[in-house]
Amino acid sequence: MTYQQLQETVNHFPDHFILSVVQYNHTWVAASIAIRVRHNVLYNFYYDHSEQFDKQSPVVLLTKGLYDHCLHHRISILDLGVSLADGLHNPTLLNFKLDLGARPGRKLTFEKNM
Repeated sequence: MTYQQLQETVNHFPDHFILSVVQYNHTWVAASIAIRVRHNVLYNFYYDHSEQFDKQSPVVLLTKGLYDHCLHHRISILDLGVSLADGLHNPTLLNFKLDLGARPGRKLTFEKNM
């Protein structure tokens, strides 16, 4: 998704998107865009962090913030997304999510053939 497509989507559904950041000395070191896809599901759509903070794992803090947001707003599912890199299974990412306390779930993909 391009930045322009994301911006148009957020502008169209502003109440469904949550931007979360982790800061250090007023500098963003990690950020995520989450989407409230249903009343009980928050999907962590995009996230990343500055490589210089790899050892501090700011995505852990970011995920804790999303988890706390879910608790506060009675959202029962925090979807951390698929564990793929370039369309292939990424065991490192899967293990990271499992270490956070996540549980794997089934995810279906639907496509419309034109």
